[in-house]
Amino acid sequence: RENISRRKGEAEQATVLMRPLVENRQAIEREQGGLVILRAEYGVLNAASKSQTNRRAAEVVDVTVALAALVNESQLSLPRGLDKAQLIGFWDPSPLRRKQLVVDYLFDGKRHHVKSSNRDPLHLPMRAHEV
Repeated sequence: RENISRRKGEAEQATVLMRPLVENRQAIEREQGGLVILRAEYGVLNAASKSQTNRRAAEVVDVTVALAALVNESQLSLPRGLDKAQLIGFWDPSPLRRKQLVVDYLFDGKRHHVKSSNRDPLHLPMRAHEV
């Protein structure tokens, strides 16, 4: 629990520091029709139902700013095998459980949605993600 609490604190601190730069870069991406991360959540997403709202909050982390910080020239690429919990601004809310990264994003003014398991690759944007 101490390790989880420490990682959470580090992730939150990194997010606070990244936020102004990320907001500026995302505004530029939006103007140019590039890659804009609208929402990103990391954690145990399939374990919660509407009756388990508090449990869901404990097992899901908002990583929108952290993921948006990884956008470079309207692209984002995370390789296979990478433990997403080790990325700056991420932390593991539920060790030893399967986690997913769920991302809603805009590209070329069109809304996209993708789910990625923890160690699966993630490449944005992709036409297959279009909603």
